[in-house]
Amino acid sequence: MRNSTLNSSARRQPQLTLGFSTMAGRMESLIDMLEKLGEVAGVEILVVIQGEDEKLPACLDFVTTVFDSQLGLSHSRNLVIENSHGQYIWFLDDDVVIEQDNLNDLLQLIASESNSQVFRAQIGCLENRGNYYKPYATNKVLKRLQLLQVSSIELIVQRQFIIDHNIRFNEKLGLGTPLPATEEVNFLLDIESVDGSIINLNQILIYHTCHEQGRLLACDGIFKARGATASRFGVLGPLLLLRWGWRYFLRYRQLSYVKSLIRGYYQGYQALL
Repeated sequence: MRNSTLNSSARRQPQLTLGFSTMAGRMESLIDMLEKLGEVAGVEILVVIQGEDEKLPACLDFVTTVFDSQLGLSHSRNLVIENSHGQYIWFLDDDVVIEQDNLNDLLQLIASESNSQVFRAQIGCLENRGNYYKPYATNKVLKRLQLLQVSSIELIVQRQFIIDHNIRFNEKLGLGTPLPATEEVNFLLDIESVDGSIINLNQILIYHTCHEQGRLLACDGIFKARGATASRFGVLGPLLLLRWGWRYFLRYRQLSYVKSLIRGYYQGYQALL
């Protein structure tokens, strides 16, 4: 059963919604970050809490909360879409750090590119804020293959555009499902299919640990999801399959991963709809 707590700032149309996905029992770092961030003019803060009904501290009364017993990151992202009010939505996890200066910069960038459907922020390392979380290209508009490199916490999406085109995250993909990967690239491919543009902001606006400890890096489900995603790339699909199969076999020495990659490709993405 779902319930939500709304406040007056959510009833106005903010320029931006920060849409956090979290689970009961693991909100300590998120609460600490939000207390430091505070209320920001023009910004709605929405937290989707999956699992048990866990309250935020009273000092965070400016935060909108949505509770849901169903698990799954893509399901949580879709609840953000349904319950947000901002012109743009930034999809976020509970272990990121954002500061007021980052938000001020982002709001200015959005205002200067208000006809764009999607922005891609860059992630910096918490351990050394001058370092990038990963390599970033600098071209303004992302090309199709570059969508494969995008993380969901980099995505700032025009809400009305995805509402109008009925675009949502595929709830059969992502953490909390047997196929815990590629939900963000398929979300972007759906946006691209209706002529949405994805703009590189070329600026660090968010911070995340760059240590790999605790990350889910490889399992059969991840590679099956990647294979299914490769099937959406037409003639480039077999090339992606060959490249990934060779790369990941050399890295993990697990033949089952290659088999899952191939199986996902031949079953196709449509089987996941």
